[in-house]
Amino acid sequence: MQVAVVGAGRWGRLHAAKLAAVPGVRLAAVVDVDADRAAALAGLYPGAVACDRVAALPAGVQAVTVAVDMGNLALVARAALARGLHALVEKPLALDVATAEALVAAAERRDRVLAVGFLERFNPALTVAPGAVRRLVARRLGPSAAGAAPLDLDWLVHDLDLAAWLLGGPLSVERARFREDDLRLELATLDGRSARLRAARCAPVARRRLWADGARIDLGGPGDALAAQIAAFCAAARGRPAGALARGEDALRALTLIEAARARG
Repeated sequence: MQVAVVGAGRWGRLHAAKLAAVPGVRLAAVVDVDADRAAALAGLYPGAVACDRVAALPAGVQAVTVAVDMGNLALVARAALARGLHALVEKPLALDVATAEALVAAAERRDRVLAVGFLERFNPALTVAPGAVRRLVARRLGPSAAGAAPLDLDWLVHDLDLAAWLLGGPLSVERARFREDDLRLELATLDGRSARLRAARCAPVARRRLWADGARIDLGGPGDALAAQIAAFCAAARGRPAGALARGEDALRALTLIEAARARG
């Protein structure tokens, strides 16, 4: 299977390395608006070509992974789906619910895989079964950074996906306190399961904490979640089981919760 990477920055370079290691997959192209950067990354992989846009991809490419800046994720995903390509798009997929809905609908019309980079689903320390957790507590703290992406779309969206995946069932926003650099959220299901989430840019170094039904889960251990996620995407594009791979519908659910929390907070 021939796959291309869109975005030749840090995350694009990681995507390329993981794709090149998947059995039966060939990294066929690198796409970036910076032609020199695309050529430099493509040159590391024999046979890969450099392109400046998705429309210029060579015939035979069947799938792409999208690792561009947050504001352009949806634009690139739309172009990939319009060309009939399967796509793994970094989170949050889109900046708003309406755009995410349009992408999910486009993937359904074309019968293509639209996957989203909710990486923590593949953390080897996360051994609890999806839908089996009754109480989830997540805290993600780190330093403030000038020009950083919106906190809810950058950090909180990961834990919203974990909450929906591990608790199971539709979630509703019970309480929300949204400040620019400190977001706190309480969620619940109809059968009484709950999640308490916090994301804040208030600590000198990054700290991550997760508890499921009172048991601490250390997500900082060994393992290669990105490699596992990209292998799962390639399996899905071939019509094979993909395990924990998040889909466009999962991103849409997380974005819907973010918009509801913004309205309350």
